[in-house]
Amino acid sequence: TRTIYAPVNLNEFDPAAVTINESKLRSSLGIAPDIPVVGTVGNINPIKGHKYLLRAISRVVDAGQSVAVPIVGARLDSRESYFEELKSLRSELGLQEQVQFVGFRSDIPELLSLFDVFVLSSIAEACPMVVLEAMAMNCPVVATDVGGVPEEIPDSDHGWVVPPKDSDALAQTIAAALDDPEECRRRAANARERVESMFSLEACVDRHEELYRSLVEET
Repeated sequence: TRTIYAPVNLNEFDPAAVTINESKLRSSLGIAPDIPVVGTVGNINPIKGHKYLLRAISRVVDAGQSVAVPIVGARLDSRESYFEELKSLRSELGLQEQVQFVGFRSDIPELLSLFDVFVLSSIAEACPMVVLEAMAMNCPVVATDVGGVPEEIPDSDHGWVVPPKDSDALAQTIAAALDDPEECRRRAANARERVESMFSLEACVDRHEELYRSLVEET
């Protein structure tokens, strides 16, 4: 078998081309200046593992780290009870000031530019495009070891991968990333290069062409 990955639009997710008014964007999200931003993007769905993220953030805050956590994603009518469960958990953990459910947003490249760390806390995935989009935007990624994530982030040179459903490991890794901006920049730069070489539209086209040519040659 051969794997051909869905491509990332590197023209849209290009840190050199995306400019933001950081103070305005922070204000729109209710985030104070100079507070580290740990964000996630995905529909409000149990498979995204938001409750594990909330518990991880509680541990990060309890350890003395200031952080803002915008949870970006549409509320699904079929998952309204799950959304209410998350709000209750946020209150139980005392995270009303840190965690905001900001709903659907169309400015994902700009948000990824703002995030100091992007987190995927999913308990299951296929090949999550949002991880590749974050990597393309030079945004350091902490993701759970589900689905195609290990193929996207194969080692510690390109991001951080933690076990799913493990809030302690997630908290420790988020804290480690926030404590080491230089390492974040190193891994993020490597991640951008990986997306360019393996997950771009050009790479996708090349793999299709190689596959078709090989089939023709075999016949």
